[in-house]
Amino acid sequence: MKVNFSVSGLVAICALALWIGCQPAQLLIGERSCEAAKWERIAFSTQDVLPGVESNLRATRHYVVRSSEANDNRLPESNWLLMTDSVQIPMGMRLNAEGEVQWSGSRNFYGEVRPGVPVLENEGPEPSGLNLQGESWLIGTHESGCLAVPLPAVQILETIAAP
Repeated sequence: MKVNFSVSGLVAICALALWIGCQPAQLLIGERSCEAAKWERIAFSTQDVLPGVESNLRATRHYVVRSSEANDNRLPESNWLLMTDSVQIPMGMRLNAEGEVQWSGSRNFYGEVRPGVPVLENEGPEPSGLNLQGESWLIGTHESGCLAVPLPAVQILETIAAP
């Protein structure tokens, strides 16, 4: 069987392949399809703070993501979540003193206590419904879609014990 390709047909196939190759990668996060972004200069850290008063609150974990490369014009108008450990943590965004974009959020861990010890209301993060298998993602949702940024391995900072 002989197949004949016209020059215009080959040009159309090449143009389609080029167009598909130039589209941003999409990542399925739960039921959302997010544009995957790869920032080279990004840092991700956590630091636990132990309370100074006995209660059912065992620790507060602070999450910080910093990037000197984040320059997307949709950043300020996005709502940000950190997806990690099968939970989603709301993240605030600001410029830090070094001019980097910085996102931060926190999560509380609770435990059992003996009778008579104050019990705080359990304020836990929302489950993400995802099995991230050790990965963490910074997700920004905005009017025209969402942006998913894979995070590097977490840097665990020294635990702080409140007096």
